[in-house]
Amino acid sequence: MNIYDDIKKLKGIGPKKSEGYNRLGIYQVGDFLEYYPCNWEDRSHITDISSAREKEAALFKGEVIFIGKRRIFGKKNKSVLTISVKDDTASMEVVFFNANYLEKNIKKGDRYYFFGKPYIKNGRIKLVHPEFSKCNQGRDENYDMRILPVYNLTKGITQNDLRKYVDAVSEFLEIMPDFMPEEICKRQKLCDYKYAIRNIHFPKDKNALKAAKYRLVFQEIFLLSLGISRLKELNKAQSNGISFSRKIKISQAFNELPFELTKAQK
Repeated sequence: MNIYDDIKKLKGIGPKKSEGYNRLGIYQVGDFLEYYPCNWEDRSHITDISSAREKEAALFKGEVIFIGKRRIFGKKNKSVLTISVKDDTASMEVVFFNANYLEKNIKKGDRYYFFGKPYIKNGRIKLVHPEFSKCNQGRDENYDMRILPVYNLTKGITQNDLRKYVDAVSEFLEIMPDFMPEEICKRQKLCDYKYAIRNIHFPKDKNALKAAKYRLVFQEIFLLSLGISRLKELNKAQSNGISFSRKIKISQAFNELPFELTKAQK
């Protein structure tokens, strides 16, 4: 597989998913790398539950101590899954609506990361439909505790979908050349292309994100300037067009007309 292959060659992308990515301008494998985030979520620090702030997005880590489910009165097949989570400082309530499938995915006694904007009422902290992942799933803890990209989406495509495929195709960066002249990179203090792409999607830290943004913005302006310069050169190279003689008299042109002009036309 290479960066020019159709995205349907990637595992998990069929015709329906492919249509969704096409609406975002993603057709080839390499397009994932140049589909830049519109924002970023800083999940690099765990917030104590007791330090939760109203509607301020944060990453929490805690143990599930209770799982309860109840149906919504008067609404058929509607239910609420309520989960109590605690850490060393406090506890909070995590709520999911119509998410029966989560009963099997979340287990009492296990520890999870939850990311979302808490609501606080009468001293009780509540998270509604947060993103979550189980702790210690055989991967580095930094995988969950990092700055994550936020992309513009379309129907049928989720943030996790895009993050997964951007991460998967990042291996192709090793064979992608950096077209920017080394002299310009040194003079403008630009990071290299591979570093910029990696850190625009999954920044190592805020400084790495800043360097990636600077490189990619400079690159866009640089290419635009080259394009304008090229157009100017092409315009100069073209002929001046048809040259018309200025020696023709108007009266002579009138006499050669196959009809006589009216007074208004004269």
